[in-house]
Amino acid sequence: MKRLTIVASLVVLVFLVSAGLADIPRLVNYQGMLTDDAGNPLNGTPDLTFRIYNAPSGGTKRWEEAHSSVPVTDGLFNVILGIHSGGGGIDLDFSENYWLEVQVEKDTMATRLQFTSVGYAYRARLADTATVAISAPATGGWVDDGSTVRLQTITDNVGIGTTGPAERLHVAGDIRLDSGGDVAFGDDNTRIYHSPDDLYLTSDDDIQLRPDDDIYIRYDGASSDFVRIDPGAKEVGIGTTGPTEMLHVENSGSGVRAFLKIETSHASNWGEAGMRIETPDNMWHLRMDDDSNNNLPDTGSLALRSQNSGIEVMTWTDDGHVGIRTTEPSAELDVNGDLEVTGAYKGNITSSSGTDGAPFPRPAYDSGFQTINKGQNLELTHSIGGDSTDYVVDMQFFSSTKGIHATAYGMYVTSGGNGTGAWWDQLTTSTIRVRRDTDDNIVEKVRVRIWVVQ
Repeated sequence: MKRLTIVASLVVLVFLVSAGLADIPRLVNYQGMLTDDAGNPLNGTPDLTFRIYNAPSGGTKRWEEAHSSVPVTDGLFNVILGIHSGGGGIDLDFSENYWLEVQVEKDTMATRLQFTSVGYAYRARLADTATVAISAPATGGWVDDGSTVRLQTITDNVGIGTTGPAERLHVAGDIRLDSGGDVAFGDDNTRIYHSPDDLYLTSDDDIQLRPDDDIYIRYDGASSDFVRIDPGAKEVGIGTTGPTEMLHVENSGSGVRAFLKIETSHASNWGEAGMRIETPDNMWHLRMDDDSNNNLPDTGSLALRSQNSGIEVMTWTDDGHVGIRTTEPSAELDVNGDLEVTGAYKGNITSSSGTDGAPFPRPAYDSGFQTINKGQNLELTHSIGGDSTDYVVDMQFFSSTKGIHATAYGMYVTSGGNGTGAWWDQLTTSTIRVRRDTDDNIVEKVRVRIWVVQ
């Protein structure tokens, strides 16, 4: 008769019961001795079967593995339990007590052997770095889910370098991410990352900065700040840390350089760069045309526009012309409308071409040539307003025989009491009357122009 004698208890290797820790073998080294009825050691290669139960007798079988032709020398044999289990080892979580049953050929040992902890394996359960996890309540602490190691509840905090973490993760010291590492927020593309030496801040929506005080910007290694943003005063300083306006640009170096550059890359339909100034009552655009899609005349034109009226109030072209209420100035100064001058005209006001003559101010009213019949009173409406004593009136005649003339300006009374010509009278701030004599044979049309001299 053979009997099975256990020379050494089960040697249980130290491992975490976690399917996620694939680099830790889930194996148990087992050694035993086979003797006959007289206690003599046996030799041979018997087949051995090992079973694990959750009770010293009866109970439920949790695991089984067969080992064929196990070498036995002088009664001693050695096997590794779990090595034939498809690479998964002993697939048990060791969350309850287990007993090992051994079968040699057809004989089964009468007594099952209980699994026990090796001393250092027990110490590993109380690892020096696991103080927080050991003292955590049953509903908290670390949980190893295989591919994830996490805290069990959302109220748990982790402290690195501190024993009193004030947040879910509290690091008393520096944090370093390797190249390509991101800090992500939520489940969208809101994150902070660097690639390769630049820092990026991205967001699927707004990025908001809400400091209690100012924001300063300087390049690394500079001795002073270059940009200051004061949210409280709503002021931005560029080149100065003491802005006095909403936008204050200052050059403190040796050169004169303080520019505001606005550039376009044809991104809009207008293909223009510009600046907008908006008030509660109106909006102004200062725009530069850079293509043929806008209503400005040439590439390089700059226009100041009132959005309320939709009028280019002033236009500058790249050939040095300035237009007021016109986008196509034909002279150095082209005014489409009235020109009021306080003081005298000074300087050389002759034509630069030498053939156009000196300029003459446009009248406030020009009737153009109007047909007038003999004996007719022709009333013209000018609606100039103001004071009619400041008016200067000019009247011209036209006839098919004399052309433009002033021959019959006023009344010429003949010896017989008859008169010829035409004249104006009854001037008011809105109308003027022109009369042609009943006996006049010269005047066919009249033209009245009125200037205002203040």
